[in-house]
Amino acid sequence: MTREQILLREPEGSELLNFPAVLDIGFDQLKLTYSFTPGDPKDGVTAYVPLSYLNSLKPDLFDWLVPGLLKEKTTFLIKGLPKKLRKHLIPVGESVDRILDNMTVYQGNYYKELSAAIFKLFKISIYREDWPHPLPLHLQLRFTLLDQEGNEIASGRDLSALSSHLNSSELPTVAPSLRPRDEEFITGAKEKIYITWDFESVPLQIPLYSSHNKHYGYLFAALQKVPRHQGVNIIYTESIDEAVSINSAGTRYLLQLAFKDQHKLLRKHCKVSFSGPSVAWLQNNCQDTGTMHELLIDFVQKNIFGRHFSPIISRDQFQSKINHIKKIGYYRGGKTLLDQILVVLRQR
Repeated sequence: MTREQILLREPEGSELLNFPAVLDIGFDQLKLTYSFTPGDPKDGVTAYVPLSYLNSLKPDLFDWLVPGLLKEKTTFLIKGLPKKLRKHLIPVGESVDRILDNMTVYQGNYYKELSAAIFKLFKISIYREDWPHPLPLHLQLRFTLLDQEGNEIASGRDLSALSSHLNSSELPTVAPSLRPRDEEFITGAKEKIYITWDFESVPLQIPLYSSHNKHYGYLFAALQKVPRHQGVNIIYTESIDEAVSINSAGTRYLLQLAFKDQHKLLRKHCKVSFSGPSVAWLQNNCQDTGTMHELLIDFVQKNIFGRHFSPIISRDQFQSKINHIKKIGYYRGGKTLLDQILVVLRQR
């Protein structure tokens, strides 16, 4: 078969799945292109990243590359381990297949998932510094940054380095804008106070547009706690990490409102229990007693309600969480945690 025949043939379905045209980043997709040019800076997979997405991307996602290169990357890493570790994973090909079958792919950090799967199967602890470095170019994702109009402005394998070296002339000269109806919705959502779940018609993300009316990123929805109004409102932010942080705290506050009476009892128990000499060490590490109590209640709520909520959870998820907490008891569960903390402080 000639080179021309190979290049002109239709790819099989499995190849299309293993080497997709786009990379799903949660709120959108990044265009991907492929180049088989060993030794060339463009060798491998290139992802095209709009500047407006830089604050919203999760770096862990890119270590997974694409399905068609995952086995090759994993094989390279295992073959590059120190001999004292590698000898337990022979034959490497068979071990790689078993390892990949035990990994939750495209979720979380690739290296942590890889180490966890190896420990589960072979009872070997592998740390980040054990892996060979650097990887061959084609096993590192290449990034091309795009300006507001979709023009290429920089390329490289290190996304954080690319973004940090941008100069002012390469940054957007005109701030991306919202559609008038979206701007009106955001203003109204921020002014409205919610005391229970009622977000059926709330868009989880709202598109932004450049001066030439081209799509240029998103704003992400988050529930923001508003204690002075004893409720939450909805705000939108350009950073997905910021949205997750705000939304997590807001969701916990909304859940707290469903257990008002029990929350009052829990706060009272916290104030009474954490007032003696045994808590002096903890109190010395806080600005004041009130701050200490807030940190303790926050710790309890993260353990009972959950730590991370992204995006805004559905009505069914919210109600399921409420039902679960009713079974374990918000006050009962919180009191148990606080008492356990107190025991540790007394031992200290």
